[in-house]
This record gives sequence, structure tokens and C-alpha cells, in this order.
Amino acid sequence: MYFAGIIADPKAMSESDFDRWMDGAYFYMLSDYVVALTLSESDIAQDVADK
Repeated sequence: MYFAGIIADPKAMSESDFDRWMDGAYFYMLSDYVVALTLSESDIAQDVADK
């Protein structure tokens, strides 16, 4: 999952992609750094964060 975060294109990811990543983050470092930072670079960050 770490390497997926490095190569991911946040602008091409959907809300369901981020939901799947958040559910699959099995270690806090993944959710705090990989998922959160990738989400912060997307256009839908506020919508996903508000859920």
C-alpha cells in the first residue's frame, strides 16, 4: 500500500477508491501518511473528509 501511494494519481481517484484505502489501511502510518497525504492532493478531499 505504501508504494501504491507513491505512484497514485490523486486526481484520478474516486471517493470509493479512498474509502477502500481507508478501510484497508492496517497500520496507522499508512492511514496517517499515505492515505491522508494522497487524499489531500485530490479535488474531492473535503467531500471525503466530511463523511
